[in-house]
Amino acid sequence: MKHLTVCLAWALLLAGCANVQQSRPLQADLAGKGLQLTRALPSPLPAGSAAIPGTQYIIVSAGSTVAQLVDMLNPIPFVGGLAEDEMRKRQASGYRSHYAQVDPFAIATAQLAGSPLLSGQSGALPLKPLVYIMEGSDARWRLSLVFRVEAPNWVGRFMYHLPTTYSSEEMASASSSTVDTLRQEIAAGSDVLRQLMERDARGELKGSGTQAEFGSLYIIGRDLAGVVSASRLPFGKAEIIEEGPDYMVLRASGDLHADAATGALAYGVHYFRREQLNEFRKKP
Repeated sequence: MKHLTVCLAWALLLAGCANVQQSRPLQADLAGKGLQLTRALPSPLPAGSAAIPGTQYIIVSAGSTVAQLVDMLNPIPFVGGLAEDEMRKRQASGYRSHYAQVDPFAIATAQLAGSPLLSGQSGALPLKPLVYIMEGSDARWRLSLVFRVEAPNWVGRFMYHLPTTYSSEEMASASSSTVDTLRQEIAAGSDVLRQLMERDARGELKGSGTQAEFGSLYIIGRDLAGVVSASRLPFGKAEIIEEGPDYMVLRASGDLHADAATGALAYGVHYFRREQLNEFRKKP
């Protein structure tokens, strides 16, 4: 029975992730153009997400499993889906006053000062710092700092998953301690992502050749159509780039245009703490 439900879950995921891409290292010709910090968000945003207006934060709500199932099986917009999208936008607007005071762009600008990757030359690639806020089916909110780099035929996405999780009440109130923690963790994550990008540009993130299946509530926060708990769902394959006693760096494939709560955040290079991976299996 367990095998059957997992197979069904995979079938639903594949239905919602039709354009899987393989994350590739930053090539020398692109690295030579340099990067330019850009205050912007990806366009379009993944389905099922909404930007907090005037900020670099994107909220991904757990949403309705019924609406999710219909979205996967029926590509034609329907009233329920439109209402859910409006709900996400209103929810995101409600957080604006809290999170505008912790600006990922300003923090990344400070932490990247002096990086050899930054360039003021014409044709420099845009580097967009942003944060995804994922609502989990366990009623906890998880944040992921993203450095996204875009070129005509290449997208680089480097993700640092912040260690602190929050309840809905903590998210809504945004106390001074929550704001201070968020600021500190985004700064620490910016340092980690700077190192990863610079190593990638030097050709040092080639990977170990070992593949793994992984799952994390930072990537899939929503239970899948009431069939499989998000906490038990492995998602996709990744190459292990590096692993230490308490962390792991993975390069994963994914569909950038899939539903945000069920797979769009998989693509790219990830820095995970081991406890953030609820499913992990090395492939023989």
